[in-house]
Amino acid sequence: MSEVLDGVNRVREDLGWSPLVTPISQTVATQALLNVLSGKRYAAVVTELINYIEGKYGKPPATISKELLKLIKSKRNRKTHNQVMNLDKALKELPKTLAKKFEDYITYALFPEEALNTLKKIYGIK
Repeated sequence: MSEVLDGVNRVREDLGWSPLVTPISQTVATQALLNVLSGKRYAAVVTELINYIEGKYGKPPATISKELLKLIKSKRNRKTHNQVMNLDKALKELPKTLAKKFEDYITYALFPEEALNTLKKIYGIK
């Protein structure tokens, strides 16, 4: 618990001393916990933290850490690249009998195994 509490202050500092009010307080605490559990700072990043950095919750009181900004940009680019790669793969792999709508490809790209089983049930294919 003490590691998480220390982590809260480190995350706040990285975020430009974000105020601890809802919803930012939950975001900061969750990120601090993830940092402790993973053993590495920002190995996993909650979406709300990215939203805060992108200004969706207002302007931080101080400057956001340059290292964190660089890391988030890198994670965003990698995530977008992976999503595009997954969609390309889905367009090639998913049988046309299971893809009646473009959304079927998107679902398959995000959740291949679950989507395959669900689409088979929906379209009555064994």
